[in-house]
Amino acid sequence: MTTESGIMKKILYITEQFPYPPDSGGKIKTLNTLNTLSKKFQVHLVSFSPQQITTKNQNFLKKKVASSTLIVDKTINHHVKRNKYKLIKNYLKGIPYLIFQYQNLEATQKIDQLIKKIAPEIIHIDHLNMVQYLPQIKNCAWIFEEHNLESDLLWSRFIHTRHLKTKFFLFLETLLTKNYERKKLNKFDAIFTISDYDKKKLEKKIPRTPIFPYLLPTKKISISKNVKSGYILFIGDLTWHPNYNAIEWFIENILPLVIAQHPQATLHLVGSQDESLKKYSQYPHVIFHGYQKNIKSFLHRAEIFIMPFKIGEGVRIKTLTALCAGIPIVSTFVGIKGLKLKSGEHYLLANTAKKFAENIGYLINHESLKKVLTQAGFEYLSKYHNVKNNQQFLKQYQKIIQ
Repeated sequence: MTTESGIMKKILYITEQFPYPPDSGGKIKTLNTLNTLSKKFQVHLVSFSPQQITTKNQNFLKKKVASSTLIVDKTINHHVKRNKYKLIKNYLKGIPYLIFQYQNLEATQKIDQLIKKIAPEIIHIDHLNMVQYLPQIKNCAWIFEEHNLESDLLWSRFIHTRHLKTKFFLFLETLLTKNYERKKLNKFDAIFTISDYDKKKLEKKIPRTPIFPYLLPTKKISISKNVKSGYILFIGDLTWHPNYNAIEWFIENILPLVIAQHPQATLHLVGSQDESLKKYSQYPHVIFHGYQKNIKSFLHRAEIFIMPFKIGEGVRIKTLTALCAGIPIVSTFVGIKGLKLKSGEHYLLANTAKKFAENIGYLINHESLKKVLTQAGFEYLSKYHNVKNNQQFLKQYQKIIQ
């Protein structure tokens, strides 16, 4: 968007992770937003990252979407046990660990300096934990981009956790995060949510702030299929608790039932591996492939894509990936939450271990159903997740900041 002098308005975009390469759902969504905004705005990117970002990747973003990039180390307060004193101190101030772990004085100083230098017309916050880097005095439009309903995600973890100390911690985190959301998000000029489902839930929590859904556009993944019978695929960072929890439940409770009926079945896991999952590496029907830059070869072979989630909020981008690749999905309700998918038409629903195993077996044995689900998935994406969503988002964005 340009001013009367013809100069593009400036956005300071602050996100919790460097969005390139787009190898996770959060990064995919963030990169899409940056690509869209850069068509009409001058974007200055601030991102937090746990590892060294290559010059090549920084240059890619500068060339494609950002006028400048500022990278900040995010690992300073990563472990609760190592920061008990700071944790208690922040709890007394009403600051949850979700926010506290990203506190970084150097980052605050650099962001304040950058704000003074570029004088942005918009500050765009991507993820709740970045809200703390807003300036004390509001001199421009503030936009918030939601990925997860964080307090709801914490509550979901609380419900499914049995360890008493962890349960107590998650209970406090839920209360503090819910209060933080209400207090901070009311200050924004607008909020863009990842789904209509999240929009409705957030409207109840933040009634005074305009909220708009921004559904992620997708494209059909063109791959030559070489499907292997019984090839069950899951893609995701297994160090992230909802993913870890889902796979542990699947291996312990569902996979044995599948193998009993289909001995050729094999679970393939693509993504960074949590140390505690190594015990499953010896299982003959479980294969860990680790982090992969290119996942097409796995999509190429997969017969079934699983979403065995019990914990989670937002939208599982991996569900959209499976639909784009034409892979039939078996999922719990949590796995497809936020999407308008219908069981039996776009995927197969299973909320118990027995039903999950039965649905996997049914798909292995029924080629015609797999074709029906695949075609319906393509039609769903064409209707709800097409590139026009970017144009609608941009138009709404421009109206807000006028």
